[in-house]
Amino acid sequence: MPRFLPGLLVSCLLSACSRPHPEDLRPEPRPVPATVPQDVTALIARLAADDPGDRADAASELQRLGADPARQRDVIEALRAGATAEDPEARAAAGEILRRLDRSESLAPYCGEATMSGNGMEELHIAFRQFADGSAEMDAQYGGGDIELFSAFSLAELADQVNLEARRRGFGEEQFVLNPDGRWKIGPVSASTPNPADHLVPEWRLWVRRCNPGAGWDVGARTLDGRAFEAGLRRGDVILAVDGAACGEIGELRKRLASAAKLSVGRAEVVELQAAPEMPEALEPEPREDAGWEYGEFTVTSRTGDVERRVTMSMHYFADGRMESKLSIDGGPSQKIAGATFDEWLARVTAAAREKGYTEAEFGLDEGGKLKVLGFAAGPRPSDHRVPGWNLWLQALPKEPGFYPHEAAGGWEVLSLSRGGRARATGLQIGDLVLGADGKRPGSMAELVEAMRGAKTVQVVRRKGGEVTLK
Repeated sequence: MPRFLPGLLVSCLLSACSRPHPEDLRPEPRPVPATVPQDVTALIARLAADDPGDRADAASELQRLGADPARQRDVIEALRAGATAEDPEARAAAGEILRRLDRSESLAPYCGEATMSGNGMEELHIAFRQFADGSAEMDAQYGGGDIELFSAFSLAELADQVNLEARRRGFGEEQFVLNPDGRWKIGPVSASTPNPADHLVPEWRLWVRRCNPGAGWDVGARTLDGRAFEAGLRRGDVILAVDGAACGEIGELRKRLASAAKLSVGRAEVVELQAAPEMPEALEPEPREDAGWEYGEFTVTSRTGDVERRVTMSMHYFADGRMESKLSIDGGPSQKIAGATFDEWLARVTAAAREKGYTEAEFGLDEGGKLKVLGFAAGPRPSDHRVPGWNLWLQALPKEPGFYPHEAAGGWEVLSLSRGGRARATGLQIGDLVLGADGKRPGSMAELVEAMRGAKTVQVVRRKGGEVTLK
């Protein structure tokens, strides 16, 4: 199924919501934790000083201390409290310093954001951030007012805090709710930020994501003061095994890391491959693991009066251009439909739909070239993923570093390549991160396809395994 995207932008109508004034959109004041050193606590107090110069000096010192890995955690805890201060200038200053601190190493990727407006309600924008120590933050801006910061030591605590504030301002559960597992709802829109239970290794201050089955765990973030940092793990590394054992589930990974002595880690390096000569695309049968992309089974229903339409379908894309589907229409038997190309497959599945009385609008391509089934856009366009002539299927990477090595941001991950094709002959491997061809970095899939058409070299980021002995 499609991967989680870095951001989420939606618009909706919130007709039932009350309209709190922007000045009321801020959390209740919280004191600086007693565990924070006194010098840092004093700097937070100075953000509310009468003398503008004193406030500026305090902000500058907090910024400096926050850049020190040894002091950053204390400064962050203090700033989170300062961002709830009664004094509006102190509150704004603490929030702004916190946003400017370089926490990229500990920031979990793809936490999401949303903008909502309509039907008399002013625009509300929210943005989530989660970190490798388990802490979580949410920015909220209503009606063009100030950006207010909500922060907590866990997503569950953040949910309690935000929901309490929402109820205090007159929003019911049907209007706004944030769940401890990251699912949230505002009016008719539901979405989610990642669930820490699926990613977080608290004792290591480490945030991971499972790679393809059996391929290890991507390191998405780690703090600068935890065991992951001390062990030498970097963002973009892949944990392949712990004490020689692969870990299939997050619980198993946590358990083995608790007493780990050695890690097997894949680490990235830039590799230049000599492109193989052009050759015909291989159309030989391939094992399922060589398939480019599988769009899992989905069911779409539509009712007009007493007539219900129902389509159940799966879509399987191969790196050599072949397509396969299982298709059931209106409760009929499931049939396998295949084609040597996308166009051949499309002609066959639409013919099956026409036999059941489905129109082009109900079952056909939309303006963007995607299959549209009863109003649902299903599956990707092959042109966004396949490199013709290479037997190669790619997935675009976000331009912002996430679970991937920094140098690969904006590149393409190799998800599939067929035996006998040019990609395999060149030496490309599943999991490689393609940067470009002949030393140039294309800005789009179309540019990459054109660059690889007559390429002499291909540049990729590749992870190589090695052992890390823990201290």
